[in-house]
This record gives sequence, C-alpha cells and structure tokens, in this order.
Amino acid sequence: MALGASSGGIERAMMHFEIMLIASMVAIACAIPGTFLVLKKWALLSDAIAHSILLGIVLAFWVTNQIQSPLSMLFAVAIGMATVWGSESLVRSKLIKEDAAIGLIFPVFFSLAVILAFWIGKNTHLDQDAVLLGELALAPLRRFVWAGVDWGPVSGWYVGVVMMLSIIMTIRFFRPLSVTLFDPLLSKAVGLSPGLGMMGLMMMVSLTTVVSYDAVGSILVVCLMVTPACIALLITRELKRVLIMACVVGVVAAVLGYWVAVWLDATIAGSIAGTLGVLFLLTFIFSPLQGVWSHRVLMQQEKIEFACKILVVHLYSHAGTVIENQENTIEHMGRHMNWDIGYSNQVIQFGLARGYVEWLGDHLNLTALGREWAKSAFSLT
Repeated sequence: MALGASSGGIERAMMHFEIMLIASMVAIACAIPGTFLVLKKWALLSDAIAHSILLGIVLAFWVTNQIQSPLSMLFAVAIGMATVWGSESLVRSKLIKEDAAIGLIFPVFFSLAVILAFWIGKNTHLDQDAVLLGELALAPLRRFVWAGVDWGPVSGWYVGVVMMLSIIMTIRFFRPLSVTLFDPLLSKAVGLSPGLGMMGLMMMVSLTTVVSYDAVGSILVVCLMVTPACIALLITRELKRVLIMACVVGVVAAVLGYWVAVWLDATIAGSIAGTLGVLFLLTFIFSPLQGVWSHRVLMQQEKIEFACKILVVHLYSHAGTVIENQENTIEHMGRHMNWDIGYSNQVIQFGLARGYVEWLGDHLNLTALGREWAKSAFSLT
C-alpha cells in the first residue's frame, strides 16, 4: 500500500514537472520572436497568425483525415506565411494601413477555418475552449515512445526543438537580423536583404505558433509573445538584455501561473495569462526605468530641483543689497514665491543636502557652490 502511494506521488510529481517544463519551453520559444515583433510594432501579427493557422490545420485534416499528421504543421506554417504576405501586400499598396491590413486578413482565414471545420466534420464537436485556451494538463498524456522506451511528452519534444532552433538562429544571426529588421536602408547598403530578414522572422513566428498551439491554445501563444517582451522593455532597453529578460519573465509566469491554476483548480493557460497580466501591471507601476511610480517620483524631484534653482537665483540676485536680510528668511520666501511652509522646507532641504545653501541664524545664505550653480544655470555673471 505504501509502495503504491509512493509510486502515485512520483507520477504526480513527474506530471507537474512535465507540464511546467512544456509551459516554460513554450514561453521561451514565444518570447524570442515576440520581442522582435513588439519592437517592430507588429504585436497584432502574432494574434493574426495564431488565429489564421487554424485554417491550415483544418485543411490538413481534410486531406489526411488525421488531426496529428505532419501535414498539419506544414499547412499551418503555410497559412501563417500567407497571412504575413497578404498583410504586407495590402500595406505595399499604400491604400491600407498596417494594422488595418492585419485586421482584414486574419478574420477571413479564421472564419474560413471555422466554416470548413463544421462542413468537413458535421458530426464533430468543435471545442472552442480547447482551441482558444488549450489544455496543458493533457500535454503529458500523449507520449513519444520509441524502441519500447518512453521518451516523454510529444509536445515537449516539438516545443523543445522549436525553442532550440529559435535560440540558435537568434544567436547565429543576431546582428544581421537586428540590422535588416530595424534599419532597412543600412541593411541594403551593406548588402543584406530586409525582406529576407522579415521572412525569416515570420517563419519562426509561424512555426512557434503552430507548435505551441496544440498545447496552450491561441490566447496564451499571443500572450507569451507580447507580454514578456513588453515587461522586459519596461526594465531595460538593450536588445540582448530584453531578449534574456523576456525569456526569464515568460518562464517565471509559466511556473507561477501553473501553481496558481493548481491552487485555484482553474485552467492552466488562463492562470498563466493572468499571472503575466499581474507581472506587467506591477512592472508598469514600479519599473525603475519607466514605471508610473518611478516617473512620478522623478517628476517630483525635478520639480523640487527647479524650485531650488529659483530659490538660489533669488538669493543670488539680492546678495549684497540692503534688503538681503529681508529676502532670505523662510517666511518672506514663502510669500514672495507663493510657496507654503511645507513646500518651502522641501526646497530648502534639497538645497541644504546638495550644499547650495546654508543657514546663518534665521537667514538662508548661498554657499560658494550655490553661487556657481546660479551662474551656470541661468547664465548669470
């Protein structure tokens, strides 16, 4: 009995591990091309491809009558590329904007997929939740067995291969990819093809979306491509660091989101997406680089610094005059500059901390540093 309980515990632990591993690999595989999409302002394209590839899967089922055939991946990648080509063709016509072009193409492919799915399999139930959300809990059930040995979940192998391919391609072609995607004129000058770079990125996006689609669904694919990159860009601006940070954020969200799903007995994909949303909100508010709170603190500090400059110039302009002792009291400065006592103290404390002013009894005087700062700040002589 104890042996059976121990065996059951090991199986549950392995299932937890495999689900988190697959989710983490999907997060990394999506974060790398997703970073380039976000930087190119093509984030909506990931959503378009994630919906459009359903048409490729349905067409492959029509041809092979099998859901898990190799043609499913080929057809889905082809439809993903067709989505990109169609959108780019409309944009090149200069009659349609990029966001509108994407919004025109992918609903056509997605609606055709739904119509064909019901027409081909009229007696087949199309589970919309599985299509949109996926079900990571079922991923470990489909095993890769070869030579009588269980090598793990099939989804893990698919996603792992695409993840490694994405990492290798990004490292190998990092500089050409950066130039062709972000500076087409320079890429042409050095003999690189901007179109080739974009095509390579779109192939990687399509392949990643297709492979991840079965395990996590379309919503989480889009979320993992866009949100980690947005979070990383709020923390750093250097491209290599953004790529690494996006991968780390994706893995953290995948692991935390999975345990949230276990705790709440909720959908895993939805919990991971929700976790990413919480992480983005926290970063958006508290990021030291561009967070709302940090920006507000910086603005307040700049406001105090500017007020201190006004104070220093005020003291400088009255230095050596007969009314100097009347102008440099805190009560007079508050009335003269329309500052209340609290704000006046903040400004004075800022000046004292930086050595621009000093108290001499009840009067505030400039230091040598304060006089030099007043001259340089306002070009006074």
